[in-house]
Amino acid sequence: MPLKNYQSPSIASRAVIAAGVMLLLVSAALRFSHANSRQTNPADQSTSPAPSTAGRVDSVETPLTPRDEVVARLGEILRIREEAYRFRDPELLRTIYSDDCPCLASDERAIYELLERDHRWAAIATSIDVRSAKRIDKRIWVVVALFKSDRLQIETSSGAPVHVEPAGADLFQFTLVMPRDSQEWLLGLVTSLEANK
Repeated sequence: MPLKNYQSPSIASRAVIAAGVMLLLVSAALRFSHANSRQTNPADQSTSPAPSTAGRVDSVETPLTPRDEVVARLGEILRIREEAYRFRDPELLRTIYSDDCPCLASDERAIYELLERDHRWAAIATSIDVRSAKRIDKRIWVVVALFKSDRLQIETSSGAPVHVEPAGADLFQFTLVMPRDSQEWLLGLVTSLEANK
């Protein structure tokens, strides 16, 4: 099928793809930077000096702030979403989205479309830049982040290219919620902020 004639109602939208991948990357980036900062200078991680003990060195880890936890969870959500697409497993989406998140239905449709067409995601590289994270109340956070993606290639299960989504950058607002019956942050809404890039 020629690329110029390819019609993809849901999976070719960079905004939908970017939103999910961005979330995954935020978490990975935060975990990586947090791990690197601990390895390069453990003393910086302590909020108070450790008591002096001759012959013994202790390092004290500073717990993540609520903001860091939310941003890390956003990254984890993006990672799980990318896995759902890569493995074409829509059930994974139910672990990251609130029941009323519009992304749940659209991502499920997109994954079922991949399955029906015998297509898969391939050749994707992304990064994110968190611009802000604001607590609205104890169960709602809003994170604004710029999502950057290299091209996304969609191909058949045998590896034949079908469609290429061009590289780009999109600014998104992610609303994370913690339902009363949950101890996990879930993605409740993703809003494109293109005019504010």
